[in-house]
Amino acid sequence: NDCQRKVVMPEQEPPLEAGDIRVAKFLIEISGAGCPVTYVAEMSGTQKPEGFEATLKFQYRAISTEAKALYDVDQIDFAGILKADVQQLAMGADIKLDFSYAGTGNSQSLGAFSSTSGLKSEFSFSIGGAAPGGGGGSTVGIPGMGGLPGMGGISMPFFNIKMEGFMEDFLTFEFRSEKAEMKSRMTMSGFIPQSEFTVNGITVTEAQYRKVRDLVKLPGMDMEAPGLGSTEPKTLECKAEIFKSSDFSLTDANRWISAGGTRPAPLKTSRSCGGMHMDIDQVDRVPYTASFTGSPSHTSIRVEFCEPGSLCEAAERMFLPDESVKYADDVMRRFTIITSCEVVPECVP
Repeated sequence: NDCQRKVVMPEQEPPLEAGDIRVAKFLIEISGAGCPVTYVAEMSGTQKPEGFEATLKFQYRAISTEAKALYDVDQIDFAGILKADVQQLAMGADIKLDFSYAGTGNSQSLGAFSSTSGLKSEFSFSIGGAAPGGGGGSTVGIPGMGGLPGMGGISMPFFNIKMEGFMEDFLTFEFRSEKAEMKSRMTMSGFIPQSEFTVNGITVTEAQYRKVRDLVKLPGMDMEAPGLGSTEPKTLECKAEIFKSSDFSLTDANRWISAGGTRPAPLKTSRSCGGMHMDIDQVDRVPYTASFTGSPSHTSIRVEFCEPGSLCEAAERMFLPDESVKYADDVMRRFTIITSCEVVPECVP
């Protein structure tokens, strides 16, 4: 009875929303005059007409000798702000995200450290003019929009679609006289992404960037309970494999997942090593988008087909950070999709 606990679960309050983006509010607070630790993990915020502003707080202090013996990091004080704005326009949409997270901490064996991190993205979807011979009556879902915040379930007349925007993230980590800085930026123009990655100002490949960044675990971001120790960072390789249903049916795929055996080669394989990744292509002459969204809590894989003159169809699966599993889905009764994630020693996109 030395510690008082205050807990507000996510289902006790409505989430913050901006289009398809939803952030659950919660509070975990442990304190008290005789408590060996103080601990606060909180997500709060303000709902606005076209989005929200959320505040994330994570604090931990080991007070007693016993508590300090459990966990090398005995002090953490981090805070962050997430702003989301989604404006649905008559001829498209504007989506803005801005997240920043910064703070300090102390390792009993190695000393004080500080870190800042952030994610910023701005995307604009607009419709140009009607496609030649469009006839004005057919509709088509916009490829890839179902996997992007604020664009789920949108179906529009078959127009020329224009997509412009960028997504960038950064991480700095300071310790003693050393400082690390990691940045990545993806620019999208007309559904063609271009990416660049730097470590301490030096341009590197995506695989090199992920390998270095995965070494850094920011206290509070993985919500690891103090006192339980830390584990080695896990590298998750996720894939979406596409087959013709006539060659490899949903029944065949589920049988292969459970019992193994042989299978045909996929028509298309999209792969991700974490973070946010989008693969836009055509499979058997049908526009195709695979969207991978990775976070500390889960990874989402969404595969979407949009055939001109008909609505889009998609399959989406969620994976835990250490989950090695496969799922089979059928889309349009034409394609069999196997989505999977696997913990691997090293991932090469």
